[in-house]
Amino acid sequence: MSEPGKVNEVIILSGVSGSGKSTVAEKATEDTDIKIVTFGTVIAELLKADGLIENRDEIRAKVSQDDYIVYQKKTAEKLAQEKGRIIVDTHLSLMTPTGFYPGFPQWIIDRLTPNLIVIIEATPEEITARRNADKSRKRGYSFETNVKEHQEFNRMYASVCSVLSGARIKIIKNGDGELESAVREFKEVLK
Repeated sequence: MSEPGKVNEVIILSGVSGSGKSTVAEKATEDTDIKIVTFGTVIAELLKADGLIENRDEIRAKVSQDDYIVYQKKTAEKLAQEKGRIIVDTHLSLMTPTGFYPGFPQWIIDRLTPNLIVIIEATPEEITARRNADKSRKRGYSFETNVKEHQEFNRMYASVCSVLSGARIKIIKNGDGELESAVREFKEVLK
């Protein structure tokens, strides 16, 4: 039974930009009642409304850590209003010019209490090629070049989130040509 003000089930879905996490989630949840909420979209809407950014891709480069924490908390409060099963499409770690920020720190974990953490990964070469091909987003800041390191930080942050929340962790490979396999694997853990 969920606590008052808590969603019934929260699944954290993470992966570095270009891993294919959103695509895997959309395909895996077709014909289900699971709602996908993108943390970055919600926080960007709040930041834009207050004039701190113009587009979502500016968060990593323009928002101070202090401001980011304030807006993480606001976003968590907004997501806590959701009911049912939700997938929070997010980044467990954000690579910035000044170091890594935790994308899902304890104050968010305490508010949302995730049940499952899923990390979508591909090889650094595949991710770099996908980022270069995606013209819809501004990616490829000079500080984002070490994909392997970023994926390692995601795993470390997932471990901490798991310890704090009791959530289990699943890592799914989404290499080139493996989308259907990744979707099947994600569907299995959602059962």
